[in-house]
Amino acid sequence: MPAKFEEVRIPKHLQVKVRGVDRFGNTFTQTASTLDISRHGARLDGLGCVANSQTIEVSCGWFNKAQFKVVWTGKPGTSEATQIGIRALDQQVNLWGLQFPPARPSGYQEFAKQPAAAPPVESGPIKVGLENITYGDKPPDFSMDSAPQPVAAPAAEKPRSKTVISHTAAIMLRWKSSGLKLEESVPNARILNDKSCMLQLRGGIKEGTTVEVINQLTNESRTGKVIMSSPAGGDGMHSVAVDFD
Repeated sequence: MPAKFEEVRIPKHLQVKVRGVDRFGNTFTQTASTLDISRHGARLDGLGCVANSQTIEVSCGWFNKAQFKVVWTGKPGTSEATQIGIRALDQQVNLWGLQFPPARPSGYQEFAKQPAAAPPVESGPIKVGLENITYGDKPPDFSMDSAPQPVAAPAAEKPRSKTVISHTAAIMLRWKSSGLKLEESVPNARILNDKSCMLQLRGGIKEGTTVEVINQLTNESRTGKVIMSSPAGGDGMHSVAVDFD
């Protein structure tokens, strides 16, 4: 029987957008956050509406998105009730844009700082379409049942399909809401490929809102549409993405 290998999981809090169909058959789009991530998977918090084996779309950042299979859901009535474990359907996708160490043999002690806990009562194998993985009442380990393939050096990793050119600019954002004309000055908006921008706003703004973006240095004016607007973070700011017309 081949040795079992485990992907290294990194504690990382990232805000993501999730689209899919809930356990009642209703489509949904909402934000969630990662608790930890691996090369091909993650544990998300803030999603109590999906079931095992469902496929969801996860977006991280501007245009990075991928399809994932739900392979674990937290037990209702516990602190993990709103958590899910996901695994990428496309093993070539690295949604997080990070370099991960190669997979290690199961139980490798360099990454196990604490003694292993007693094994939980297993709930039986769950067919997820990629492999048979057995989970109990703990988050999945995103393990691989075959030896890992040689890991290419960072320079040899497959390049992204687009070259992203970005710069920052001071802009004035103007829009209408409930018949009122609103505006907010943003000193460091990030402009990507001169086709879109990412900025932080003190006030909320709905997705789909038409906006006017004015470069405060050149007075150039462009119109666009809000394609993403996150809830306020701990600093009270909203992350907003705009695609120019």
